Order: sequence, then structure tokens, then C-alpha cells
Amino acid sequence: MKPVNLNQIERLLILKVSAMGDIVHASPVAAALKRAYPHLKIGWVVEDRHAGVIEGSPCIDRLHQIRCQLIYSQPLSRAGWRAFRTLMREIRAERYQIALDLQGLFKSAIWGVLGGIPIRLGGHRMREGTWLLMKRLPIPDLPDQHVVLQ
Repeated sequence: MKPVNLNQIERLLILKVSAMGDIVHASPVAAALKRAYPHLKIGWVVEDRHAGVIEGSPCIDRLHQIRCQLIYSQPLSRAGWRAFRTLMREIRAERYQIALDLQGLFKSAIWGVLGGIPIRLGGHRMREGTWLLMKRLPIPDLPDQHVVLQ
């Protein structure tokens, strides 16, 4: 894979869907990207129960909320299927060029795949087979450093 030039990218999707503290820790990524690339339209996929943590952030142009009660708890119901399809279409409509998976779990990586995002990048701690869905970024393992600094 060739290096990605973010000056040529218009739309990027951050995948950090759950764990409120992790979402808080990941929010500086959006701020740093927006500061370095002000033209970049940044979207974020998050579970609806944690959306308030980043809702209204000036760094995030589009917030995509996973309706947990329907998608996780009732996936085979008509309402669950409709919520899933609606979210998938919403993500596809934005035509993101890059998905940046900051979670490294299947439940985050799948949105990049289903959203039709051509470049899907993940960190060095990908689990649950997500390495099959993402291109691993060459990030050194820094176990003594806080996750925000990594």
C-alpha cells in the first residue's frame, strides 16, 4: 500500500465506537487531524449511549450513532435490521476515503468495511481478526506510555 497523503483526502471516518473513557482519550486524534488538515471532513462512529461525549465537537463534522438497543439487542428484528441498514447507508452516503480504526475490534472495523471505505487503517493492537479487515499502521508498541500519547 502506498503512503496516504492526507492533503489529497477530503473525508475520513474515525471508528471508536464504545467505552466512554476510550472515546474521551481518542478525541485528541480528531482535534490533531483537524488542526493539521483543516479541509478534512471528519466523521465518527459511536454507540448512541456514548455520543454525548463527543457530540458538538468542532473537530467532528458528522457523528454516526449506533443505536445499541436495536442493532445489538434486536439485530434480527425488523427495527434492528432497519437501524443497521440506515446507519450503513448513512456512512456510505458520506463517501469516506479513509477509515481510521482506533478501537481494533470487530464491532468497530465492520463499519469501515460495510461503509465501502477503500482505505481502512488500524493500529498495532488489532484483535478479533480485524487485521483481515484493516491495513495495520506501523506504530511502535510503547507499553510504558499512556494510550493517548501512543
